[in-house]
Amino acid sequence: MAYKGNIITNKAKSSAFKMNEALMQGAKYAGGTHMDYSKVASDGFDSALIGQEDTKETQRLKDAANSKRVQESARAMVKPVSITPVSITTSFDASSIKPPPKPSPSKKLRKTTKGKGRNFRSVDEGAGMTSAGVKKYRKENPGSKLKTAVTKCDVKAGTKAYNRQKAFCSRSKSWTGERGRAARKRWCCSRF
Repeated sequence: MAYKGNIITNKAKSSAFKMNEALMQGAKYAGGTHMDYSKVASDGFDSALIGQEDTKETQRLKDAANSKRVQESARAMVKPVSITPVSITTSFDASSIKPPPKPSPSKKLRKTTKGKGRNFRSVDEGAGMTSAGVKKYRKENPGSKLKTAVTKCDVKAGTKAYNRQKAFCSRSKSWTGERGRAARKRWCCSRF
């Protein structure tokens, strides 16, 4: 129920309590609108308008509080960063760069076909690596799956040994050198 007109005369007719309530609402309304109370009292106001002003003022206060909280949390999240200056050199000295170390010749697998520590077979023996050479290679190259040759010519079809033999023979078809022909003979490639 909205009252128009002079606050004191219209609302004060019913009781003293209502008169005080009207005065308090008028003061609240005047405070929210930044107007002079006497002007508000002389112009009159609608009680529904007071409710709207209350919600607008409450929302404005909530928004201000939220923005303040956001600013404080942003300040808390920002950490000071220290920047250290870096000196930049304009000259380049190639002598300061060292090449990567080469493996020592003693550790590298030598391709020897004669003597006590040989790693490969001779052409007459069928070429390829010896079992000692395979062990030495696998020791120097961890994770290697190198194996010795499959030399049996009657390996059963479908087994792992048969599949290794067939794969070697198919990839070594183009080997025309002396050692290549000897290795293919040792692997029984005439079978395929």
